This record gives sequence, C-alpha cells and structure tokens, in this order.
Amino acid sequence: MTHDNIRIVAGDWNLKSDQESFAPEERRVNLIKKHEKFNHITGANNLAIVILNQPFPLKDHIQTICLPSQQGHYMGNKCKVAGWGVKKFGDESFSDVQKVVELSLVDQDQCEDQLRQTELGPDFQLDPSLICAGGEEDVDSCTGDGGSALFCQLREDRSRYVQVGIVNWGMKCGQKDVPAVYTNVEMFRDWIHQQLKLVPSCTPGQFKSS
Repeated sequence: MTHDNIRIVAGDWNLKSDQESFAPEERRVNLIKKHEKFNHITGANNLAIVILNQPFPLKDHIQTICLPSQQGHYMGNKCKVAGWGVKKFGDESFSDVQKVVELSLVDQDQCEDQLRQTELGPDFQLDPSLICAGGEEDVDSCTGDGGSALFCQLREDRSRYVQVGIVNWGMKCGQKDVPAVYTNVEMFRDWIHQQLKLVPSCTPGQFKSS
C-alpha cells in the first residue's frame, strides 16, 4: 500500500452512518515519514508523520492536541484512549461507533515485571521508547485500535489533554495486571519537530507543546 491509496478522515464517530450531526472531513496523503529505527518485532520507535494534501478546518468536532513538554504536566491517572477496535480479544468485528476508556499510566519497571509474567517470559525487556497503561480487567485498547492516541489530562487545566502515547501492542486485551504498550510520544517530540522542518508546507510552530 502506498500513500496514494490512503485517505485520512477527521471528525467521524459512527463509521456506518452518513447522517451525523457534524460531518467528517477527508483528505489525501502527500507524504508518510516513518521513523527510520522502527522495529516491527519489539514495537520500538513505532510512529510516523503523515503530511496531508491540505489542512483540516478546525471545528467543534475537529481539533488539534498538544504534544507533552514534560512528564508531570499531565495527570497519569487521568488518561484516555479512543478507537473503533474490538470490545474484547478474539472478537471478529470492529465497533461502528467510536469508544473511549479511561486508563492510568503504569510505571516502566512495574510494567516490565508484569509483562514478564506472561508468555513473554522472565527475560523480556521493555524498550525505552515505550510506555504502558491499563492492566484493569475488561478496560483496555484492543485489536483495531492500533495507532490511536493515548491522551492525559493537564494538571493546570483539567479541560485540556496532551497526547502521551500511541497504541502499539498488547498481550490480548483487558487482562488484570497486564498493561498495554504504547509508543512514548514525549520521547519523540524533538524527532517530530525535526521532521516537520524538512517539509516545506509545515512548521513546528503548527504543533503545540503543552
């Protein structure tokens, strides 16, 4: 698949309805810049920048989100992930309507220890480019949510959120004490800004940091 075959949609909620109160917007893709050190086995450095043929108009149902500037500016116990993935592992159909769940971030060492209790085994090492969230029964991202944002509430303004993660991988879904794994967006903030400098139509100033 090339970027010519991809369309990006913003502002959608119900994938099966064309009668929504707020109409979604669609754009073509001009360029996809994948991280040069992406590792498909470990999930390390799993992110890409997508440059559209034209910007989306900002509306009540289409908005930007800030990048995290430093940990501690946001509340790790007040995070959310939204997507159209399956409700539980093994389901064969995705959701028509976007769902959202509330999760807490999990300490890196604790996450690594918990994942070592799974079939990953005692020698598993969590790559530094990854963070974890969840570990509550039946509350999780799942198959089909990959690439969705993990976003957390700002401490100084509870009405605002920053994107701290990207859904990456997990051991099934919604298992107690088995967190899901996310790309650590904070670690790649400088890389994101550097890539945008290389695109004539973009400037890093268009992407705010909290």
